[in-house]
Amino acid sequence: MTWVRFRLGLPSESWLAEASRTHPKATIKATGVRTETTGAVLLRVAGTAAEHVADTLREHPAVEAADPLDGDGSETTVHVVGDLPPILDVTRRTGLPTESPARIIEGVATVEVIGDHDRLSLLGRRLARAGVDVTVDAIGRDGDATRLLTDTQRELVHAAVEAGYYHTPRRCTLTELAERQGIAKSTCSETLQRAEERLMSRFVDEAVPRSLLAEIDAETAGAGEDAPADVDSGGRRSGDEREVTA
Repeated sequence: MTWVRFRLGLPSESWLAEASRTHPKATIKATGVRTETTGAVLLRVAGTAAEHVADTLREHPAVEAADPLDGDGSETTVHVVGDLPPILDVTRRTGLPTESPARIIEGVATVEVIGDHDRLSLLGRRLARAGVDVTVDAIGRDGDATRLLTDTQRELVHAAVEAGYYHTPRRCTLTELAERQGIAKSTCSETLQRAEERLMSRFVDEAVPRSLLAEIDAETAGAGEDAPADVDSGGRRSGDEREVTA
């Protein structure tokens, strides 16, 4: 699976964009839940009084209601009913899990998603057709690098770094490192080699998804012209579906 962090310039007519641009000091985190005809969205607002943001939202024609709820002192939750913003609607319909709520500052949203190559490309195309300016900010493999190594490998690698084994020039020989750890020189060598193999393989794998960056850029640039029909999360052709642009 591939992890991507998108930077998304929201359409000017979006109520989410208008609220964040009207209140540039506000940091807004958004999650959305689709209902029959409208979207129910929870916003967590920090940096600006939530009531001011709610007042701005109520003036937008695509918003039916905006009500501040509870807060913890640093953030206040605002419940919004209205057309679901494209960054939430498209991500939901593409079937991709997000790592955290979308974070919006001054009309630009940061969204982190995990998925396979095809779905991430599909997400980029759909967002572009919805009027979103799509930029790939970061890309890589999903997973924690610390899980690559066994406890023994991780402990020895840390000891080697601290002892200066990987410095140039080396401050510690393999024999000295093995003696410090109380293990045979052959065991020390083999353990480090296995750890290095795993880490270097991971490093090379991290570069593979970067081919996706160029593909997403190319596809989103031409998304408005003769874009091919897509396949949605249920396997249905969706090239003719209408995208939400509120």
